[in-house]
Amino acid sequence: MRNSGLGLGVGIVLALVATAARAQLVIDDFEQDGFSLQAANGNTDSVDLFSAAYFGGFRQVFMQGSGAASTVVSAPGLGDDSVVLTTGGGANLTCSYGDATPNVDLSAFDAVEIVMSAAPSSGLVAASFTNGAQFATANLPLDGPGTYTIPYTAMDPGATFDFTGVDRVSASILALAVSGETFAISEIRLVPEPGASAACGLASLGAIAALRRRRG
Repeated sequence: MRNSGLGLGVGIVLALVATAARAQLVIDDFEQDGFSLQAANGNTDSVDLFSAAYFGGFRQVFMQGSGAASTVVSAPGLGDDSVVLTTGGGANLTCSYGDATPNVDLSAFDAVEIVMSAAPSSGLVAASFTNGAQFATANLPLDGPGTYTIPYTAMDPGATFDFTGVDRVSASILALAVSGETFAISEIRLVPEPGASAACGLASLGAIAALRRRRG
């Protein structure tokens, strides 16, 4: 269920890739906003980052460490291209975008792609959407670096979830209780339906850009 992908930056981090009338939306390529998180023994750490570069102008990185040794999450900053999780004894890591108010129409897309530049052959990678009280999610087992594609139709309950009013998008790593493992996400993006036109993708991008201007 892994596919290779191509991302092309346009503007800040919003991207339009037109290949056979397909347009991708890059939610995060981890090129900005350096930070470091650390936790162990079930404790948590998180950072909220406000930037026009990210979906809805808001990003939260949240992690929970397990085991006696500390688990560390880091993104060195400008020019970096990944968020890196190094386990002390397992961890949960979630990158969330949107602050529960954007209500963006993402129905022109049909899958989430999470690009893992480093991953052991253990643990899970997951994606989720929220729309008010609605929640759709799915996960895939990790089996090394690559692009993990999660179709809307594979989500529970993807068939009935309303993708026309999404208020938050999340990507997560569930690392098993093993120390010394390294995971790295270099890009999170949405890909459109195979028959969707580039115009549909442009309309979605324009709506998000307009929303950021109103919120800025």
